[in-house]
Amino acid sequence: SYKWIFLPIYHRRKLNNFADKDKKLSLNKYKIKKMSEEFENLDEFEVSGGPAAVPNATAVLVLGILSIVTCWLYGIPGIVMGIIAISMHKKDKALYLSNKAKYEQSFKNSKAGFICGIIGLSLSALWIIYLIVVLLFVAGTVATAGSYNAF
Repeated sequence: SYKWIFLPIYHRRKLNNFADKDKKLSLNKYKIKKMSEEFENLDEFEVSGGPAAVPNATAVLVLGILSIVTCWLYGIPGIVMGIIAISMHKKDKALYLSNKAKYEQSFKNSKAGFICGIIGLSLSALWIIYLIVVLLFVAGTVATAGSYNAF
């Protein structure tokens, strides 16, 4: 501190400016650190909050049920809706695995829709196979009936 007295006024002002800038920088760093801690606390609050809904759980359930209901319409709507339900469930499952406690309740709907989607997809595929077999049988019967000679 005794050296301070011997410094010319110009150098004293320069040192004060540097000290002020350093204080401002450290204050800004403190503010940034404090703000980041507050944001982390907000994230923890959101994660630890009550149960939340998986975004597509209801849609997966509806599409899964509709895939079963529409499987007899030549199989096409059932296959389309079943595939969409299964693919949407995969996205829901990834979100559920990120925080099981938060999404557990609504994930059950998504899981039920996934199962319904698989059932609807299977029934639609079986219906299409059945229609192909029937058409082949009818075509074979018609083809052989025309060439059948009783005498």
